[in-house]
Amino acid sequence: MKSSDQSRQQDRGNGDMKYFLDEPPSKPQPHPSPNYTQNMSFTSSISSMPPLSKTMASPRVVDVAEPHRSTQLSSDDAILASLGYKSELKRSFSYFAVFGQSFSSIGVVPAIASSLIFALGAGGSAGFVWSYFVGTLFLIPTALTMGELGSAYPTSGGVYFWLAKLVPDRIRPLACWLNGYCNALGYICIFATTVYASAQMVLAMASMGTPTYVPTKYHTYAVYIALTILDCGLCSFASRTLARLQYLYVFLNLAVAAAVIIALPVACPSELRNTASYVFTDFQNLSGWSNAGFAFLLSLLLPTWVLSGFESSATLSEESGGAALSIPLSMISAIVTAGVVGWACIIAIAFTMGTDILSIIGSPLGQPFAQILLSALGTKGAITLMAFVWIVSVTNCAALCTAASREIFAFSRDGAFPFSTYLHHLHKESRVPTRCVWTVCVVSLIIGLLSLANYTAISAIFNLAIVALYASYITPFLARIIWPENFTPGPWYMGQRLSLLSAYIGTAWMGFMFIILLFPSYHNPNAAEMNYAIVVFGFVIMFALGYFYFPKIGGKTFFKGPVRTVEEESIEGVAMEMGETEGVMPIKKE
Repeated sequence: MKSSDQSRQQDRGNGDMKYFLDEPPSKPQPHPSPNYTQNMSFTSSISSMPPLSKTMASPRVVDVAEPHRSTQLSSDDAILASLGYKSELKRSFSYFAVFGQSFSSIGVVPAIASSLIFALGAGGSAGFVWSYFVGTLFLIPTALTMGELGSAYPTSGGVYFWLAKLVPDRIRPLACWLNGYCNALGYICIFATTVYASAQMVLAMASMGTPTYVPTKYHTYAVYIALTILDCGLCSFASRTLARLQYLYVFLNLAVAAAVIIALPVACPSELRNTASYVFTDFQNLSGWSNAGFAFLLSLLLPTWVLSGFESSATLSEESGGAALSIPLSMISAIVTAGVVGWACIIAIAFTMGTDILSIIGSPLGQPFAQILLSALGTKGAITLMAFVWIVSVTNCAALCTAASREIFAFSRDGAFPFSTYLHHLHKESRVPTRCVWTVCVVSLIIGLLSLANYTAISAIFNLAIVALYASYITPFLARIIWPENFTPGPWYMGQRLSLLSAYIGTAWMGFMFIILLFPSYHNPNAAEMNYAIVVFGFVIMFALGYFYFPKIGGKTFFKGPVRTVEEESIEGVAMEMGETEGVMPIKKE
């Protein structure tokens, strides 16, 4: 007879009820990996990669134009099976498509357009330019460590699954529970935030075209509804179509960035052109905080917001070929590309925005970036360029929606959400988790309703986005440092010293910015200016804890961490069919 816990978990439709926990080796050893270098030539320069297994067949990296053949076994599926999951999603994403997911989730130009007010208000031109540079330097080691974890554990669960593999048994259920809820909520909130910013761009263009038009909160929410439905519709396409779209998304992102870098300096009136001395050294503290150093720290919110989302490719681990390498490489190449392209855009803006910072951040258009374009390019030029920035923002939102839906799918597969049986479902033809996509849509529309109450309420949710994501990211970093013996490296591995150094730097950066994210932007804020992110985040944590410990029906009664959906015998069968008889990671049966 099944225990009550097992019966309850099986009612949630999660298949086999045995929880999988890998025995940590005596020292870190790479898990069995295919010879990726035969099919992924871009990895040939990776000198620090450990030797890859030669006994496993090379992976079939599925080209986006190639039909998915579910009957063909691949080493990706073998690795996924060794982690305890059967393959359910189509592997249609090549390396470049996965890179597109990371790069589009960042959305360099629209993200800068929506976030430059943080840096300009706190540090003027110098704060605007140097905060992004500093932030990029700290986020690169963060991406390196995330890449290592994504390479070692390539599943759609991402950070909460990484955490499950790194923490001791006694704290695994609660740690994974809190991490998964923070990560899923963070992705939904950052999607909602980006859609709201995109809606504001539409209204800013309307205001530029018709100066007498004054947008209302109802207009904003109406556009917000339309854009939310549009983006969720884009994310409902089949995996092959989504992979193809990433090529278009990358092109649009780079093309619009090039337009900003070229058009602003060429068309800007001479009276608005700034000198190099002004751009790189003029620091204006308009935040109200008396300490200039602290004001500069507030300007670091710019790179924190702009360069978020690069890790979203981890949620496509079960849809990409050669995931153990394509996922880390996509994260690292996306953060570096966005860092370089974004800094070039910021320098171009700083040289052409004039010196009246107050008029820019206080623009009646509601978008400081739109005001800069209007002053430099005139009405027609500004609307034209802004329209393309808006199109890129739509692709940015779609990529974030994709990541949120995959995270919800993975967490529901492990039975953590209410209605997990309903959410853990793939569309019959597209094999895409459309129920999760439209769950993101519904929750985002509910979040958007707060904008009708007042801006303070909706801004608290928007601030929560990065706070929740950073809270979920930092926990596997801490676990990597505290319990290094539990880490089993994948093919992307920097070696013990560099790996831990990178983890320390990433942990320090995220921990520091987590604190900064909780501060109000202004000194002595009134009720409307106060940052309520800590209140909302505290409520989320209390809700998750309450749900976990609720008597008889709480998460503690059924959630033990990731749930194995494939039998050990099936894993051995996959290995035998592929000619791989050694190195399959053992499963500890409870």
